[in-house]
Amino acid sequence: MDTESPSNVRWIQAETAASPAATKPEQNGPRRGLACSHIWRMALVTIAVLALGAARANGAVTIGGPLNLDPNDAGGPGEQTYIQVGLPGGAIVSSPITGVITRWRARGYTQGVDPAEILLRVMRPAGSDTFTAVSSSSVLLPTSLGTHQFPARVPIQKNDYIGLTQTPGNIIWLDCECAGIGGTFDFFPGPFADGQTRTSSPTNDAQVTINADVEADADGDGFGDETQDRCPVDASTQGICHISFGKLNKNRKKGTATLPVTVPGAGTLSLRGKGVVKQRPLGAFTAIAGRAVGGAGTVKLLVKTRGKSKRKLNRTGKARVKIKVIFTPTGGTTNTTKTKKLTLRKHA
Repeated sequence: MDTESPSNVRWIQAETAASPAATKPEQNGPRRGLACSHIWRMALVTIAVLALGAARANGAVTIGGPLNLDPNDAGGPGEQTYIQVGLPGGAIVSSPITGVITRWRARGYTQGVDPAEILLRVMRPAGSDTFTAVSSSSVLLPTSLGTHQFPARVPIQKNDYIGLTQTPGNIIWLDCECAGIGGTFDFFPGPFADGQTRTSSPTNDAQVTINADVEADADGDGFGDETQDRCPVDASTQGICHISFGKLNKNRKKGTATLPVTVPGAGTLSLRGKGVVKQRPLGAFTAIAGRAVGGAGTVKLLVKTRGKSKRKLNRTGKARVKIKVIFTPTGGTTNTTKTKKLTLRKHA
């Protein structure tokens, strides 16, 4: 009987990480250009790495601010949009890949009793300090000061920027402005609808306290390959990749068999099992010792006995083995495992 099962599955969770030492800035109503009351936390290595947009194993990258500053400026109550166009230290502000935003973070809070709606925006450059609003994702910003994380699934193209829109009637604290912090953002007062193009003047020494994680989307299904899509080579599914076995071709003279395996896309295929010879590794850096598969199609794997199974086959002319075939899609973190029991025969 053939069986198929997932392994090494990763999921994402939304979370809020409030700093116990952090305190809300003085709330004297909305105004711009307050004295800086930020807290430097450059010792936080993880956040520093995020600020540099460090790529993960599968190509995911973080764009936007380092989130090492508490906001010192309140925006509102009218609608307004911010786009970070520059950051110190070479931090990434536009997406270096085409993919999907799978989560984003905002360091700040809503002033008042109830959480306020904010929008993550995908903004496409259309000239100097000119952007076209592409899409929006709405969340509620809590009233507690902290770094709040939100799940998302928002397509983004290479060179697109992220923006933040505050909805009307609310006062939020999500930007820091003071001399010496570096960074530049474009500020757009009033409505900025998706599909609209507007031009702004830059604000220097200013940072919007948001960032976002962008993952590749190899099969173009709108799901991030690293945390949202367990089969990034097949757009028809976000579950584990499906592989199938063809008709086994036995060589009774040699006591071996050839197993056709159909895969949905590029990846690495391996065969193993007790009493059988493993597929020879492609190279020292192959994630799973096995054969590289360049795309969707059928690959033939050789089933050959070893050890006690080989001695039994030579002695009796028959040996029963159980094989395990493992497929790892390119860019994916989840393996597909399929097993099969078979009897090899060898004639003298």
